[in-house]
Amino acid sequence: FTGQGIGTASANRVLVIGVGWACTSPTGRLLSSITVDGVNATLINSTASTLGDPGTSWGFILWPTGTTADIVVTTDTVSTIETVIVVWAMTDGSKIPFQAAADGTPASNAFSVVLDIPAGGVAVGLVVSLGTGPITWAGLTEVVDGAVTTLDYGAASDNFSTEQVDLTISATYGTSTDGALSTRSLSAASVWFTVTEPFTF
Repeated sequence: FTGQGIGTASANRVLVIGVGWACTSPTGRLLSSITVDGVNATLINSTASTLGDPGTSWGFILWPTGTTADIVVTTDTVSTIETVIVVWAMTDGSKIPFQAAADGTPASNAFSVVLDIPAGGVAVGLVVSLGTGPITWAGLTEVVDGAVTTLDYGAASDNFSTEQVDLTISATYGTSTDGALSTRSLSAASVWFTVTEPFTF
């Protein structure tokens, strides 16, 4: 993903990179690395994809300089996949999540997780599915809803001035399907996002 927008340069800017994919490998797939201009981000695998099913992962990195960067996603096996990324830039944040939650087995067409968020924190969410949108979010504000061939994806985020305990975050598709919802809660003061052009490799 070449020349992706990453927001305004800041000494304490943390990039949060959500990755969603679907694969044709019968053994499934995990991400092995996410790099920003060749530097490894802290990788957190949320849900592994199985044959035909989507998965999600996250990368976190302190990145104080520049307004664009080349982001490279490397997977652990070779197969035809569809991949999307969503990038948030956060200031005064941590590159380690406060809490994580994931749902890889939706009830009908709805994914749901429960998340704690610290006061002054921000939560980000990414959902990928083989279903059909539009996607309806609850608990977070949608920032993108799109598709690349058969992979439908959406992202949402919000800042929270007060502590949130057991906040329910859900993403509901228009049709029933397999997929994965993954969220992260980080301590941060602001959030900015950009969506890449979908890329298949």
